[in-house]
Amino acid sequence: MDVSLIYKGLGIDILESDWSDILEITDVNLAFNLFYDKLSTLIDNNKYTNTAEKTNVKFKMLKPWMSVGLSKAFAIRDKLFKSFKKYPCTKNKENFDKFQYKLSTWVRQAKERYYINKFQEYRNNSKQLWHLVNGIIKGNSSSSSKITLQNNNNLMTDSCEIANCFNNYFVNVPNNLVDSFQYITDDIKHLCLTNFKPFINESSLFLFPITLTELKIQIKSLSLSKSTGDEFLSSRLIFKMSEEFSPVLLNLFNKSISSGCFPDVLKIATVIPIFKKGDRLFVENYRPISLLPVLSKLLEKLVKVRLIKFLEINKFFSKVQFGFREGLSTELALQHFLKDIYRVNLFKAIQQPTPQLH
Repeated sequence: MDVSLIYKGLGIDILESDWSDILEITDVNLAFNLFYDKLSTLIDNNKYTNTAEKTNVKFKMLKPWMSVGLSKAFAIRDKLFKSFKKYPCTKNKENFDKFQYKLSTWVRQAKERYYINKFQEYRNNSKQLWHLVNGIIKGNSSSSSKITLQNNNNLMTDSCEIANCFNNYFVNVPNNLVDSFQYITDDIKHLCLTNFKPFINESSLFLFPITLTELKIQIKSLSLSKSTGDEFLSSRLIFKMSEEFSPVLLNLFNKSISSGCFPDVLKIATVIPIFKKGDRLFVENYRPISLLPVLSKLLEKLVKVRLIKFLEINKFFSKVQFGFREGLSTELALQHFLKDIYRVNLFKAIQQPTPQLH
């Protein structure tokens, strides 16, 4: 079924549906639960699935360094391989091996040209440069979706047992961390408390209502490539149907802000264990990644804008805080550090006594 027709049909259903019963509810949790239930029904009626919005798989599998000539060469390689499988003789094997060797050389040269040009293009853009490096590293790393764990010298292969094992370990990490605090001496605690300067401000934080324009801007800024914790409500769906979703979401989000209640349904995350290092059989060598619902990310972004603005107006941030701040980076931190070193060296040079000539 055509994806555009699915979006069109779902959009019409959203616009024609009566949302008044949900919008008039004052209970935030109940309103969001009913919204999810109703939206799920509309999506099911339009036979919308996550696979429907995926683009052509072959197109996604194409590498950035792939050219039309290489695509044709891969097709020739596949034909030679099929010919060798159908008629396994020495001549067919030699033809396949020779062409495979040439193709490997062409691919290596294409990769080299592509990445040399990209590194040259991003030489003044550290963000894009690191993104390129991470893509190379992740592309070369091998990972397996099948996880096997060892518990009490027994191997676990059942998915439910493995999930429970991860859950028990992850939920107890904070408790184990708290227990480790007992080894901290009173002197260290006193030192930490005396060096901590609390933020004292007489102004109060007020979260202004969200506007429709602001909500649409945040929706358009959603990353479509990242996974979410929703089974049926993806970032791509919200992005493509922002006009239809915005009025309903605006009411629900403002209801959450005015009541000071973050919906429980948006707190539910899909936790995925990611291997860190060491032996893959041991649960302590994994770290959890939480995939939050897309509406949770959207509401957090809107609240973050108001919180950051309040903190900046009241001068909460230090002048030398460069991390997690818009417009600041590690490059600026390094420049600031080098300037301090230059000032210190200059001050020392001035303070040194001038040698007298006799």
